[in-house]
Amino acid sequence: MSVIYRRTVQNKIERSKGNRRDLAMLFLNIVTIAISIVSIGVNMVLTTNNTSLNQQTLSLQQMLYNYPPSVIGFQREIPLIKYEDRSGVAKVTVVIISPHSGYFNLSLSNFTMIETNLNTSLGNNEVIQENAVIFQQCAVGSNRVDNDVRMWANLHPADEYLPPKANAARFCAGSILFEIKYYDPQTENTTRSIFPCSLWVSVNETGL
Repeated sequence: MSVIYRRTVQNKIERSKGNRRDLAMLFLNIVTIAISIVSIGVNMVLTTNNTSLNQQTLSLQQMLYNYPPSVIGFQREIPLIKYEDRSGVAKVTVVIISPHSGYFNLSLSNFTMIETNLNTSLGNNEVIQENAVIFQQCAVGSNRVDNDVRMWANLHPADEYLPPKANAARFCAGSILFEIKYYDPQTENTTRSIFPCSLWVSVNETGL
């Protein structure tokens, strides 16, 4: 009986050890699965973050290198036509900011007169740019170009600005419009901008 009892006890002990080994293996498998799930989640988060970062980088590159051009112009001084010479100079500045190199044309597009200051009964009052178009190249980034636009004018001042009513006079004849056309060869797009300048006339003024 004692031998049978010892064997029974020994078998129970061995089965208990086996159960503990099985539980340990089961726990180890559960931990391994949990680690795998966490790793998959981390990889998914990293992949999503990388995709978002790449998209943000692409958007930033497009902002830096593919932004629409900015084209503006303004007068540096008030253009003055000398009545005796029928000529004058408009000092204007063109500013172009572009992601690509290109070129622009500057031209006088229109003259609007002040009728009370000019005599319309003597013929047309007109202002013409001597050079039909001013052509300039510009580089990538910000460009500031100063231009002196020579003009020819056929203007007839009102009687109050001429002798014998006035020995010398200066008056505003109206306004002129300049048009800028910027062409980007890389995108094949043209950007236009128009800016005004007031136009004055000098009659019999000395020292000009």
